[in-house]
Amino acid sequence: MDQIQINRRVMTVVNVTVKFFAQARELSKVKNTTIQLPQTLFGHDLRSILTDQFNLLSIGNIFILAVNENYISDNLEITLREKDVVAVIPPISGG
Repeated sequence: MDQIQINRRVMTVVNVTVKFFAQARELSKVKNTTIQLPQTLFGHDLRSILTDQFNLLSIGNIFILAVNENYISDNLEITLREKDVVAVIPPISGG
């Protein structure tokens, strides 16, 4: 685990794998990657980080997030651990 300093506050960061599906994969141009994220954050913070870093603005408010196969909401506080898996799942339509 590493630490970063944000606004004079030391924050623990962890390495997680992010997997992109369907349109999220097309927009991000990667299938999966490993990134550092704050160990503790809210779902909306995670959404914002991923939207900014991976060109997901066009689906930023509508994709679903999951951590270790558990869906998370924007107002949920999340504690991540090393090697957790975050999934970015865009809305799926069909007929």
